[in-house]
Amino acid sequence: MKHLLVVICLLLNIVADAQQAKEVFRYVDKMPVAAYDIDKYITENMHYPEIAYKNHIEGAVTVRFIVTETGAIDSARIVGKRVGAGLEEEAVRIISSMPPWKPAILNETPVRAYYTKRVIFRINDK
Repeated sequence: MKHLLVVICLLLNIVADAQQAKEVFRYVDKMPVAAYDIDKYITENMHYPEIAYKNHIEGAVTVRFIVTETGAIDSARIVGKRVGAGLEEEAVRIISSMPPWKPAILNETPVRAYYTKRVIFRINDK
């Protein structure tokens, strides 16, 4: 009986650890951070959608994504107002292609956390 209780406790700990590994946190002790200039990365890697460029469509697109416990970028999606003309798809592409970040920290442990970033689209023909 004693051994059965030990096994059950171990299994419950494994399940709890697995659930925490999948959980995505909004509030953490330390937010995730990129080890590079995010805005510079976005500017250098942006491919302005042709239809938006030809029609002089500009605007800001807000992307919410997860920084995993390993720092990888995951599950990028648009939140808020949409501009159209391919800007949302390009914003998700750029964010999804970013190199790894330093992950969020909660109780001295790397965890998955949400992060939101605005991607600004401006045509600079001057």
